[in-house]
Amino acid sequence: MGKSRVPTTWIATMSLAALAAVVVHGCEAECGPSGCVGADRRYAVGRDLAAEDWGPDARVGVWAQGLADVDAATADLVADLTAACDAIAFEAGLAIGVGPLGEGPDRDRDRLEASCSAASVALRQLRAELALVIDVSAPRCTIAMVPQAACEARCAGDAGCVAPLGDFAARCPADALAGSCEGGCEGACEASDPSPCAGSCEGRCEGDCDGECFRGPEGACRGACEGTCEGTCVGTCTLPEGGGACRGTCLGACSSPLLDPRCAVELEPPSSSCGGGTDCALGCRASGAARVRCEAPRVSVTRAGEPSPASRTSMAMLERHLPLVLIVHGRALALEEVGMEMVLLPAAIREGAAEAALPILETQAETLERIEAVLEATSGLVGGL
Repeated sequence: MGKSRVPTTWIATMSLAALAAVVVHGCEAECGPSGCVGADRRYAVGRDLAAEDWGPDARVGVWAQGLADVDAATADLVADLTAACDAIAFEAGLAIGVGPLGEGPDRDRDRLEASCSAASVALRQLRAELALVIDVSAPRCTIAMVPQAACEARCAGDAGCVAPLGDFAARCPADALAGSCEGGCEGACEASDPSPCAGSCEGRCEGDCDGECFRGPEGACRGACEGTCEGTCVGTCTLPEGGGACRGTCLGACSSPLLDPRCAVELEPPSSSCGGGTDCALGCRASGAARVRCEAPRVSVTRAGEPSPASRTSMAMLERHLPLVLIVHGRALALEEVGMEMVLLPAAIREGAAEAALPILETQAETLERIEAVLEATSGLVGGL
């Protein structure tokens, strides 16, 4: 993340050049040790390709898994973003001008561009006509640590290299840890349902508030609390010193081992005793990036003065659909970084893939183009917010 954008034409050219050595020429059916696989096949995230026999070099299977996972994840992002843009344009009463569509992958990207272009126009019109103020927070995106560590252990051929749940803290800073905590959570608690809170609440506080807050008929706080929230919080509650119970995602350390531990930053490399090398670790990082999860960000749409019923409808519509656009953007950024790093294949993996007739490598250029299309569309929608 934080890398400069590279033109899609450059990516496609470099990818195809790097992948040319992988294609098995003179073979009508693209067949590997596990049978024949069509070039247009989509691999579901989690399908265990690396467990198949790709030859003596374990790194080939790990890269196959990483590329398959990223490919499937980017296809999901295109579908999710197209659906969100369709909804914004349709509910704003704007027609989607779809011209002639390309074939295969180009068709999906053309459809995405048409849909999100219409949604961008709708968003600009609504903001101008209704004088809307849109306030958004960046989604918090985290990497699943257990699958990545399991991949690294397989890469090294040593199951003992999978860190026990309690040892993951050594590879992820405490302030970047996240997961389900059955003990005391030390840090903050992020919850989409009411969770106990006795601290600041970034979201909706229900209970007592020692500061400014919208209050219901009974006097209790029911909204944003400018102070300490004593009750429940839907959003992110900063827990008091010493921690507390968390019914959502604990952001920080936990007095018991975190369940489904996740990290908001790239994991520190595994122990050097695990072996596998950097080539193998990158394939595992790709699988981890494909499983990045972004929590729904906060989106608030307001306007000066009393909104009309029509204005309220438009405001609610944007608050309903913009979170998905931001989530897709966050996941695409994580995939872009590993995708760019995997463009130029190491020679050993390139040779092993050619021997295994690994057809999935042909999809890499398409995958990178899909990521760029998603980022261009999301930037057009939320880049100015």
